[in-house]
Amino acid sequence: MSIFAGNDRTFLVTEEGVLYAWGNTDHGALGIANLPVVNAYSNAVQRHITYPVWVGDPDRFDGSPVTTVACGFHHTVAVTKSGAVWAWGTGAQGQLGTGALMQSSVPVRVAVGDRFHRDVKVVMAVCSATRTILLGVDGSVWFMGEGDKVLGPTNWTTTRLIDPAYFLGEKIVMVSVETNNDRASVPGDVFYAVGEKGGLFMWGRWEVHGLRTIIRPQKMDTMKYSPHKVVMIQSSASATHVMLNTGYVCEIGRSSSMGSTLAMGKGRLHNNTLEYPRLVRQRMFSTGNSFMVSVDVDGNLYALGHTFTGAMGLGALHTTILPVALNMWAFHGEKFATVSCGHTHTVALTEAGHIYVWGTMGSTKLDTPTAFNFPSIGHFQPSADSDRLLAFAQSHHDRMGEVSSAFAIAREAGILQEFIAPLYLGGSPTCPPWLSVHAYNGICRTLGVKECMTGDT
Repeated sequence: MSIFAGNDRTFLVTEEGVLYAWGNTDHGALGIANLPVVNAYSNAVQRHITYPVWVGDPDRFDGSPVTTVACGFHHTVAVTKSGAVWAWGTGAQGQLGTGALMQSSVPVRVAVGDRFHRDVKVVMAVCSATRTILLGVDGSVWFMGEGDKVLGPTNWTTTRLIDPAYFLGEKIVMVSVETNNDRASVPGDVFYAVGEKGGLFMWGRWEVHGLRTIIRPQKMDTMKYSPHKVVMIQSSASATHVMLNTGYVCEIGRSSSMGSTLAMGKGRLHNNTLEYPRLVRQRMFSTGNSFMVSVDVDGNLYALGHTFTGAMGLGALHTTILPVALNMWAFHGEKFATVSCGHTHTVALTEAGHIYVWGTMGSTKLDTPTAFNFPSIGHFQPSADSDRLLAFAQSHHDRMGEVSSAFAIAREAGILQEFIAPLYLGGSPTCPPWLSVHAYNGICRTLGVKECMTGDT
């Protein structure tokens, strides 16, 4: 199982290769099509989904399971095991790579390559608000989206190869993007790439005319890390960190939302190395908006940074300049395999496959880690039925108010079996006058009961 947190949404890939999503539905960035325009009683679209909704199984992605997901502000890119790329959400600057300035609420296949490189297999993607970077299995780096504003605005709606010569003969094995909005003190995107020999390359910050803008990758000085090398890099909306092969994490970016790096690790050992308690080595880490959460070699969690959204999981502690260990008692002694930080929330996966969430998504805020429970996830495997069930819940809510048990579908799928089936479908399928036959039959198929055979209500 894998988890991927984005700006205001989360994706989950099950062991069977099924992709689920929950969070903000704006711009189609969840990939679940448009949620209900229900009936004459309402034309509202459900904006925030608080439980996993089916996006696709391997068959949806040409027979290959999704291996990694990257989230921009309003678009999403997925890479499958076969190396194929799929994108959805807003593509107003060409960041979907579909050949047009378009928006899609369902996954669309992206062709990666040019007249010299055909059908390039991709292993990784990173996204900013208006750009996408893809990493090929051969080490090639591809770009799509908003172009260089210094030399003239250009939207690249298809993938464009970044000249491999810029990487000085190193095969690129990892990429990241540090992005900031126009209100930040230093706006713009900065891209990073890590070579197989530990070389670190940087380019970008395109929106800023008065500051230094690198229009092609340049190698950074990593001699201060010698004899160790960079093996991992992670960036967010305000910071960039690297991990060395020693297991130590170092900061290299700048927190432009605060004007300095002070809130991302003022205490250092040497060479900008974050000072973890007892110098414990880290296994992996993920960055959010001005905060970071890491997993050490023993499966424990640490957090540092600055946030009022609860995304560090440290309760009332909103700012820390040194890494602080999370209370592992809250996880019942479980150890963690991985963690993923969104803009304002964090999702972590234990070695036993249990998911914990904390932070802010929509109107929900959790200051401390909370188990994420979705025992009835199976109800939502067919995407069309998922939409119809949501339509049913919304339309009944509009008619009966929040006291209606039908509205509970929007919060917990399992209530469907307990309340909705006995009350409305119990052995005599008659479509209620306030519900469309289309939505009603979708519910019947999901429950395995007889459908309405005509359009009559």
